[in-house]
Amino acid sequence: GARRWVTQNIIAGKVPKATVQARIELPLAHPRAVRVTAVTGSMSLEDISVHYFRPLPPVTNGQGQAVFDRENFNITVASGEVVQPN
Repeated sequence: GARRWVTQNIIAGKVPKATVQARIELPLAHPRAVRVTAVTGSMSLEDISVHYFRPLPPVTNGQGQAVFDRENFNITVASGEVVQPN
């Protein structure tokens, strides 16, 4: 899923701001049966290095935004550098 892609392809960076929204069900009669029914969020990304399409070289010094939910993780890189290998 998305977590695996992120851990294998985002190799550096900072998240100076992130927001997460979650919807939960909490049965009052059974509070231990709490269930997360939806998660959405966004992140500002700074100084990221990301492999966007292997075997092409990664974007470095990237700036952008990421949005996610339970099934998707989408990154938009607004600026960055791609250095061609020798």
